[in-house]
Amino acid sequence: MSGEIVLLPLAPVAFGAVAGAALTAVAVVAVGSVTIAAGGALALGLKSVIDKRVSSAAEEAKTKEKEIKEWWDYQEQSARKMSALWENHSALLAAQQELLKAGLNERRKDVVGTGPTATGYFTLGLDRAIAAREAADGMLKEINEILAGIPHALASEADSPVPNLLAMTEKLQRKAQSDAPPSLETIEAFRRTVQDTIRTYAQTCEKRQQTTQSLMPRLEKLILEAGTWQRLAATRELASGMSSLLSNLKVLLLKGRISLAQVETMEKRLATLRTKIEAKLAENAYRTALAESLARNLGSMGYRAVSDFAEDREGREMRAELAIPGGEALRVGVTSDNRLTFKVVHTMVPGEKDMSAGQKKMYRAQEKKWCQDMRTLLRILAKEGFTYGILDEKTIPDNIIPKAVLEDVEGILARRDEEQRWAIEGDEADEMRRRVVLDQKTQEREA
Repeated sequence: MSGEIVLLPLAPVAFGAVAGAALTAVAVVAVGSVTIAAGGALALGLKSVIDKRVSSAAEEAKTKEKEIKEWWDYQEQSARKMSALWENHSALLAAQQELLKAGLNERRKDVVGTGPTATGYFTLGLDRAIAAREAADGMLKEINEILAGIPHALASEADSPVPNLLAMTEKLQRKAQSDAPPSLETIEAFRRTVQDTIRTYAQTCEKRQQTTQSLMPRLEKLILEAGTWQRLAATRELASGMSSLLSNLKVLLLKGRISLAQVETMEKRLATLRTKIEAKLAENAYRTALAESLARNLGSMGYRAVSDFAEDREGREMRAELAIPGGEALRVGVTSDNRLTFKVVHTMVPGEKDMSAGQKKMYRAQEKKWCQDMRTLLRILAKEGFTYGILDEKTIPDNIIPKAVLEDVEGILARRDEEQRWAIEGDEADEMRRRVVLDQKTQEREA
């Protein structure tokens, strides 16, 4: 007789990449990127349970789709507005540049000697000096107005050249008022630099916008998948990792500027986390199915649930307690590595201290009953795909028999009734059993 028993899975149970050649006795089914190797019908059953959970989580995640859709609408509207602003600005810039060039030529018609060697406009004489200064001031003013007219969204980008160009324009404007102003050729060269720089920046912005728009569907898919798997994360570590990923994805969405490298990095992170969550989900589904099978089959054998299976605080073991037919209790555990642990526990009424001899006999009888029932349970579990063998069994000495105090009135009364049946101790009990045996033999002879 053994009051403490540990059972070990005999059939391979695996969650992850599994070599098919080594699994001739089991079924292999895929759940996302994870394979489950277990008893045939069991593996399919686990897949069904997991698929339903994933489907349920996906439906829950879709409740956030409207919110995401609103962000997409916002981004599309922003993109359209930005495109319209840029097109208007480009057209305006082209017209202004043409006017600027024509105005400069007009202003320079009667202005000579204003090349790089000029030391000041007034060396040209008063009239030409005034014309040269007006040409320079007009040119720089128009450049400043063109740059200031660029939409703030474009001008404020981290790689925008606009702030630097504005600073350079203001510097030239100040210098134009000094005794050594820049030559008109210098200002014209600066205008061309501004024109070329803005054109290049416009092309960069257009390419960036096209890239963002092409990557938006992938970003939307990432957000929805991350929301789904966040709901399925079974550990704090996995939930935290998925929550962090989801936050980063939303930041990208709000920013409205996405690169291919960013999306690919996020996809890799999601794939890694998803694989871990799927594996944990498969493990938990197996343990849940095993716990359900234990509770159901022990219940059919007359064992009454005192407490249902529940995980401990660390999430390392699922535990339950059942009443053995006859009075004592059975503590059952399903460990994180799928081992089964059983321990027969003496149930006491409040105020009870030491066990009497009768109670000890009762405990040993219950212990014996459980050992017999355990072998029946093993056969039933095997039929359902859970093949287990005995790893360890121990007889618990009288002085360390585990105890549990009954708290419900019904349990206390039932316990007292059961103990009365075991109140006869020592020789009286032996004599009673001897008489029962003699009576049975007498009846057999008479028959």
